Amino acid sequence: MQLNLNKKSYAIKLISVISLTAVSGLVQANEPVDWSGQYAGVALGVVAGKVNPDVEATDGNYFNTENLTDLKRTFSQDFSDNDMSATFIYGYQWQQENWVYGLEANLFVSNLSSKNSETNHEYAHTSNVYYSYSEKVENKFGISIKPKVGYAFDNMLVNFSVGPVLSKFKYTFNFDDTNSSYDITGKHTDSKWALGVATGLDFNYKMDNDYVLYASYLYTYYPDVVDGKSGLDEPNSSWTDEVKHDASFSSHTVSVGLVKYF
Repeated sequence: MQLNLNKKSYAIKLISVISLTAVSGLVQANEPVDWSGQYAGVALGVVAGKVNPDVEATDGNYFNTENLTDLKRTFSQDFSDNDMSATFIYGYQWQQENWVYGLEANLFVSNLSSKNSETNHEYAHTSNVYYSYSEKVENKFGISIKPKVGYAFDNMLVNFSVGPVLSKFKYTFNFDDTNSSYDITGKHTDSKWALGVATGLDFNYKMDNDYVLYASYLYTYYPDVVDGKSGLDEPNSSWTDEVKHDASFSSHTVSVGLVKYF
């Protein structure tokens, strides 16, 4: 009996040692690497932008009042496009156990140019008179500064960020119709710095020598990228009608890149 008890005691001790060793190894394996310090890098990706215009003609002495609803509906159609993008990254992080906090600045560069147009659109309540128009919104670059919070798993880090973003937009609008009695055209061009909000989610995998594989998704929203009014042009005319221009802009960007901690 004493022998059996000793065997059980040794077995329990052995199991306890193995269990503690396994738990210790598991805890050690799950301890995150050091993500504190400053870092910089670059990422390449694709950006998809969408324009939500709110453009309407006023009731002056040229447009028929009954046509205003049709004009607004036509001018205010959403339009979108996509392009390649580059993101330059610089940030600083500090770490408390698995939690990582930081502040990151991004410079976005692209050649995004979204355009919508229509030709030979007949006025809803004016027969045999047609109009054409085009709208274009260009966004070449933007700058964001975002506070970040993340959680580290071994040599992986997942970050969530949100903050302000500032971008330069160019807006162009052209209009003309086929009224045989007049040569009616209208044009409006506006360049504007617009303030928006950027929300991001990024994934990081740290390799040797503090290099990090970086993948991210970013959503931006700008509530007001154009403001203005334009009139109708014709030699020796005195038309009082105006076209009011307003638009919001949103984008989705997916990118991958390489970051260096130092």
